[in-house]
Amino acid sequence: MIDCLVVGGGIIGASVAHQAASRHPGWAVHLLDPRGIGCGTTAASAGLYVPFGATTGIRSLVRDGEPVFSAYRSFVAEDTIRELRFLVVLRTTARSAFLATMAGGAAHEPTSDDLAWLADRYPECDLAGHEIVRLDGAYRVRAGELAGQLVAASPNVRVVAASVNAVRRHERRWLVEHDHGTTTAARVVLAVGPWDLPALDAPAPPVAHPPEDRKRVVALHAYNAPTATDRAVYFLDDDVFLLPEPRLGYTVTSFYLDRWDQPPGIGEPVPTPSDQAAGRAVVARRVGPSFAATCAGGRAGTDVYQAQRLPAVLWLDADGSLLFAGAGSGSGVRLAPGMAARAVDRLTAV
Repeated sequence: MIDCLVVGGGIIGASVAHQAASRHPGWAVHLLDPRGIGCGTTAASAGLYVPFGATTGIRSLVRDGEPVFSAYRSFVAEDTIRELRFLVVLRTTARSAFLATMAGGAAHEPTSDDLAWLADRYPECDLAGHEIVRLDGAYRVRAGELAGQLVAASPNVRVVAASVNAVRRHERRWLVEHDHGTTTAARVVLAVGPWDLPALDAPAPPVAHPPEDRKRVVALHAYNAPTATDRAVYFLDDDVFLLPEPRLGYTVTSFYLDRWDQPPGIGEPVPTPSDQAAGRAVVARRVGPSFAATCAGGRAGTDVYQAQRLPAVLWLDADGSLLFAGAGSGSGVRLAPGMAARAVDRLTAV
């Protein structure tokens, strides 16, 4: 019998497996995913880690995960997690409300260099009635690479390329039925999209599963030749992020796409013509037509959003040995460290 079995090799599942293995070196931990590590929604992620959250619950998860994320930065490859010069553009009247959402880092007035850079880089951007806040503690994360490195850094984690079909209770353990047979585990964490949940043999969960909806998430690539001095910019009112990738020659342009009730699964992994048209329209209005014209291609997927956009860490049986950890609500990279810490806290008590 193994100590912990994690289903799902995305950033949340990899974080849970790494936390379980590092906090319990004597545990045998298995991680099962038919596609490998860092695939699915994680592969489509824009990969932004920011120290703020719109709700008390999100801010609490960010704070819980900060020590974990700090530990990641101490051993992963240098370019996997890269600190950003991060500017927030917001209405002057919204400054106090935004600062109240901070869960870490620090807010500062922009430097004269910041303002000169913004005016030069995005000359068509209308900043009338707006002001700029400069933040510490924001990072660009290569989510798929991070997931792989977390698992590689955990010698007691074994990766198995397999789909899980069912999880059955047998006395005080779980029988996990998968492509290669059945594995017996003391603890099981389901870190997959709800559409990939296996058949479960468990009592009614003591915590009701929150409402959920599936949303199309898209990030375009703007080929504007970013440089090492480029800042990341968040246009708060429009929910538009600009994340420079100098090594790759483009700026990841993440925007709000009001498309819900998407089919289960990842869906089309690249932006459709409709996605691109919607993104260019948003970016042209907020940043400028010239910048929007540089957008071509990108990444896309489906993510699950919960009530108040708070991911779920739920126990599905009375003793807490079967957990669901997922539904990233568009913030899986930022909240995975805190979700993993909470999940392993619960598993440790079993």
